[in-house]
Amino acid sequence: MTTGQRPVHQQCTLSETTAAETNGGEYPSIWIEKTEIEGREYKQEGELRLGQAVCSPTKDKAGRDRYSTMREPAVGDIVLHIVQDKSKLVGVSTIESELETDFEGLPEFTWNPDQAGYRRWLTNYHAFDEPLDIYDDILDNVQYQQSLTAIRKDYSNICYDKNLDLVQGGYFTQCLPELASIFASESAKLRDELETRGYPPSKLDRHRVEPVSEYDNLDAAINDIQTRVEQTPDATNWLSEQLGATTTLTSSRFSIQTVAWSPRPTMKMERQQRPRKRLQLKRQRQPMRTP
Repeated sequence: MTTGQRPVHQQCTLSETTAAETNGGEYPSIWIEKTEIEGREYKQEGELRLGQAVCSPTKDKAGRDRYSTMREPAVGDIVLHIVQDKSKLVGVSTIESELETDFEGLPEFTWNPDQAGYRRWLTNYHAFDEPLDIYDDILDNVQYQQSLTAIRKDYSNICYDKNLDLVQGGYFTQCLPELASIFASESAKLRDELETRGYPPSKLDRHRVEPVSEYDNLDAAINDIQTRVEQTPDATNWLSEQLGATTTLTSSRFSIQTVAWSPRPTMKMERQQRPRKRLQLKRQRQPMRTP
């Protein structure tokens, strides 16, 4: 297929079974399309608009295989959509078709004659009413920075660099379970969409801690807090230092005043007090061109 119309038989909605059978028959993988909207009419309307298809050259203009990840997904895998010129994660969709390798592109792509194209059709696009801010909610959030740095150290083909900035290029990249967990911790709607599309909830719980209003006794409180510390990535176990062996229970029922175990208020205050170097850098950045 070159510039033909979207296949009619591929416009059906994927079943939950189909999505769950991908990724070795266990669960779908997650991918990230990082693109731009401003000045690109084909991304705003038509068959190639955001959430309807992903497409790229088979190679860049220098002949390098920069778009190899377009060959890796399976039908039923999940795609998160980041609009780079807005620094927002705006929606989620599902891969509907196998890879086309003879897509001719559009005139505005300015591909050279040696650049054939890849294309995959998407389905079930859902745009978020409250998109995630990639910098404020994720990359600049001190709650996640150690985890993000550790992920980047182990994996290079992801959407951000070692300085926790969105990468230049990197149109279509993998979204590791650890990164998906961070996204889902900041957006309940995104978490719901991932679970609905067959992604296992257990993969999204790495950064999730349920609130508790009270405990029956001190031992229950200590055990729960210790478990929460162990479940919180990069946390230090200060419990044994803060609670001495001589602590005694003076009431048959132990209550806590906070309704949730979450460092977010402190983290947000710290983030607000940080020098706004990021904003200055963002103003100095030149526009990044991605497909």
